[in-house]
Amino acid sequence: MIALGFLISVRINYRICQNKKIIVFIDDLDRLPGKQIINILRSINTIADYGGISYVLPIDIQYVSSAVEEQLPFGQSGSEFIEKVIQLPIDLPTLTQEKIDHVLFDKINILLIEHKITLSEDEIQRFQRLYFELNKYIKSPRDINKIINVLRFRMPISNTEINIVDLIILEIIRLFDKRFYEIIKTHRDLLINHIHIPSVKYRLDSHNKKRTIDADKLDINSDQKEILQQLFPAFDALYTNTNFSNKDTLRKLKRIADENYFDLFFASLDSEINVSNKQILEIVQLSDTPDKLNKALFSTINTNNFDFALRLIIDNISLVKDTLTLSTNLLDLVDTFQTKYDSPGLQLSPFSTLLLRINDILRGSNTKLADYITLLDHNYHKKRIETLPLLIREVDVYSEKKDSKYHINLTEDELAEYKNMHSK
Repeated sequence: MIALGFLISVRINYRICQNKKIIVFIDDLDRLPGKQIINILRSINTIADYGGISYVLPIDIQYVSSAVEEQLPFGQSGSEFIEKVIQLPIDLPTLTQEKIDHVLFDKINILLIEHKITLSEDEIQRFQRLYFELNKYIKSPRDINKIINVLRFRMPISNTEINIVDLIILEIIRLFDKRFYEIIKTHRDLLINHIHIPSVKYRLDSHNKKRTIDADKLDINSDQKEILQQLFPAFDALYTNTNFSNKDTLRKLKRIADENYFDLFFASLDSEINVSNKQILEIVQLSDTPDKLNKALFSTINTNNFDFALRLIIDNISLVKDTLTLSTNLLDLVDTFQTKYDSPGLQLSPFSTLLLRINDILRGSNTKLADYITLLDHNYHKKRIETLPLLIREVDVYSEKKDSKYHINLTEDELAEYKNMHSK
């Protein structure tokens, strides 16, 4: 019906414009099933064959010939059928892979500029290494458009949340190799190194024997294995005896290889489990407005996402104007957790985690010792006496003198004296 309606429209336009030349472009013919292709070609050859009208049919000749032949009586050639309809075939030169790569890179660069995304030199090189393991999938402008259309949607909602290089690579895999994509998606424990929440499956696998056996069982070829090694340092270490020592780098780059970010590449953000970088950026810039900061912390951070949120805060600590106010509000937040002193499995309790990281929050303070005294006072006035020994004993309070640092650890007597001083 669509083709018939189109041809009727052509006939009407022709009657209106009889003294003019008309060129009709019929695109995407090779996306139709064989029966519809035959109907359109026959209609052009008979019903719509008017003088002064030319038809341009950009097609994949091999696909169209094959699709048409399936609908013809046995023994008839699809290519001969096409030759009778198309009077002037023009073979376009085959695009080289180099040209395809160049066009795709240009289009990706336009998207990056549009969304104000800047990649470091290291990330650009990493993308190129990964891409040239995958470019065999991309053979035509249509393949390029598939990628760009997906990225045009994904980039705006993923920018600042996950690593853009990993996103582009993963989307290429999803579009052109769904089986490999599913292998990545369903082998989280195997591919990433669990630091904060140990993998149950490989918890006792200290020498990676079981992990290596499971890795060898993956149904992947050598190219796919290379891609996994480049994406996931923990997987690469199974075969190269290398160790990616700076695990924080994966988190700061929001890589798929980080345990906090892996799931975000496959699903929408769940704030009950994770917290977005955008939310953290908003929080750290509210430190000079305590009421707004307090509201943002309590509405965004919970027991499930606390560890991850705290690490993101420290990653962005340079944006914090008042680190003391932030520390105070974090102590107030953790005090509302029902499990604030509980240590599940091999994890630290929320309070212990916070106290161990407060020094990172106050790292740039010029009045660090006074800051810790203020935190002690705050907890005392909040009647959180049970937190005072934790704050004193588990946090290193630095008093700088020349180029050396002295750790000040209060004894029980000193703690008693501190309490007596505030009880008077």
